[in-house]
Amino acid sequence: MVIKTVADGIRVEGIAANFGAQQAGLVEGDIIIAIDGQPIAGEALAATIERLTGDAGTTVKVTLRHADGTETTKDITRKAFPQDPTACERLGRAPSSN
Repeated sequence: MVIKTVADGIRVEGIAANFGAQQAGLVEGDIIIAIDGQPIAGEALAATIERLTGDAGTTVKVTLRHADGTETTKDITRKAFPQDPTACERLGRAPSSN
C-alpha cells in the first residue's frame, strides 16, 4: 500500500494486488483515520506504519473516510510481504545498495 500523510490521517495512494488492504476493499483516495479504534491524526508516520504492520494472519481494524465523506470500519488480515528487490525500482526509486 502506498500512503501519504494528510491532516486527519493517511490517504491511500495505491494498493498492491492480492494483499490484505485490497482484499478488505480499500481503494485509492480512502483516508485511514483510526487504527483499532484509536485516531491517528497528528501521529508520526512511523508509529502509524508500525500499528498497521504485524504478523501474517493477524488482523488490524481500520476506520476509513471515503471520497464521498462516508466512514466505514474494516478488518484487514495482514499478509507476508515478499522480499522483492525490484519493488522499489518499480515504484520509481532506486533499490538500496545496503
